[in-house]
Amino acid sequence: MKNTLTVAICDRDNYFSEGIKYALRDYFHQKGQSVIFVTSHSATAPADLVFAAAPDSRRARYCYVASTATCNTLFFSIRKKTNCYQTYLTTCQREAGTLYRSGGPAAIYRMLDRALAANPKIRFRNSCALCTSSKLTQRELEVLHYLREGVSQAETAEHMQLSVKTVNTHKQSAMRKMDLRRKHDFIHWLMCRE
Repeated sequence: MKNTLTVAICDRDNYFSEGIKYALRDYFHQKGQSVIFVTSHSATAPADLVFAAAPDSRRARYCYVASTATCNTLFFSIRKKTNCYQTYLTTCQREAGTLYRSGGPAAIYRMLDRALAANPKIRFRNSCALCTSSKLTQRELEVLHYLREGVSQAETAEHMQLSVKTVNTHKQSAMRKMDLRRKHDFIHWLMCRE
């Protein structure tokens, strides 16, 4: 393992993030390694470890953010432990562990020990089946393109020579794959896209 590790913590709870930083510094200091914290993870500046807030009732999909440049990155989900349904969530193959907000530094240490002992040189060549099944189809992408441009569903149906119901079905399928449950979330997603 490298002497200096790059760690990205993607969480809105700054207090919790600072606690993770403190625990990680202590953990890797005991192992004779230093840690550099970055604000984000990307293919141009990949982090070695990524701790990201994940939806509590839905699966995290790290294959979407991973690339060939980030094949050795270990992803950890940050979740609130609320109900037993979380134990039944299927996980992305790139997820190395789950850190619950109620866990302390000892939980972080145990999780890191397991993840690093399992295989410190993990290489992922393809997306996992879980993430692949959630990829948008060409038709869904086309519908989203028209909707992003401000075209109504009826006009989209006319352009694509489909029924309005079929356009709506493609939209609903895309929303489900992107874990957007409400129309409000979908509209916000459309507005935030470039």
